Amino acid sequence: MDNRLMKQISGPIEEFNKNIRKFAGEKVRKEVMADSEKAIASADLGKISIWLKEAIDRLDTLTSTGESEDIMKSCGSSCFSVNKKHAEKDRERRLGCSTEEEYLKQVLLSGSGQGTRFEKDGNILVEYYTPKTYREDMQLRCYCLFASRLPEDMTISRTFCQCSRAHVENYWKYVLDRPVRVELGETALTGAEECKFIIHL
Repeated sequence: MDNRLMKQISGPIEEFNKNIRKFAGEKVRKEVMADSEKAIASADLGKISIWLKEAIDRLDTLTSTGESEDIMKSCGSSCFSVNKKHAEKDRERRLGCSTEEEYLKQVLLSGSGQGTRFEKDGNILVEYYTPKTYREDMQLRCYCLFASRLPEDMTISRTFCQCSRAHVENYWKYVLDRPVRVELGETALTGAEECKFIIHL
């Protein structure tokens, strides 16, 4: 694993580590993060994804639903802050439209990128991600590199996907410059063919 890829992996793991300590305390952090250094040192994305699945299982066991969701939502918000370029371009597109409705019509026509599609019904916009179609040369389970190589015969707790839900919510708040609420539907990591995020406009 090259240095750039190592940084892309170690950054989210450290953020996860920090947020567990913040919301659940040091004792829980130590138990959840067991063997994280070994997983990173393996330089194997498949092993890192399996370690993540096991860490989320430990997190679910050791924390309340509220605590675990707060941890993952905080991770998703931080991820958005670091990976904001796409949202900045889409915000410029939104500002170039005379109305929000005009912008949303463009989104429905064009989507926001490879592996993504939208449906709209009234004030609800549904965003679908199909990670395995993103790159023809690899079968991704998630756009997050941290979880991207989880084996096909494994699933992960929905707790982890609260990170993506928070990322999507921050994205739409930023692009539309107003509050929105995003609900987590099914996800590829939990066994579905694609991920579904329900955006309440």
